[in-house]
Amino acid sequence: MGEPTSILHVYDTVFHGFSASLTPSQAASVLKHPSILAVFEDRRRHLHTTRSPQFLGLRNQRGLWSESNYGSDVIIGLFDTGIWPEHRSFSDLNLDPVPKRWNGVCNTGVKYTAKNCNRKTIGARFFSKGHE
Repeated sequence: MGEPTSILHVYDTVFHGFSASLTPSQAASVLKHPSILAVFEDRRRHLHTTRSPQFLGLRNQRGLWSESNYGSDVIIGLFDTGIWPEHRSFSDLNLDPVPKRWNGVCNTGVKYTAKNCNRKTIGARFFSKGHE
């Protein structure tokens, strides 16, 4: 690649990758490697507006969070390579019941039993055919 590179961070939790300070020719060289899917330039972005809070009807500096009952009754979908359901971040202590509109399922699998689903982790599915 010629000039020395500066690896800034290695990503290995959700996806495999890295961030680095590269010249345009180094980035082009990296992109030619068969195991590289894409190279993205990190550029400074500038705000297009400062009026979004008024447009969204927000009345205070706390934003939408307080206007939305602090996320109560919100369902968030997440694709992941695996979770540790016993970790305290997945505890359902002091949470309301599962929203009635939820119609998902809690599949069980290797080291994942029905008790791992609760009022916080309300559903789980396994898509491992490609890894068998």
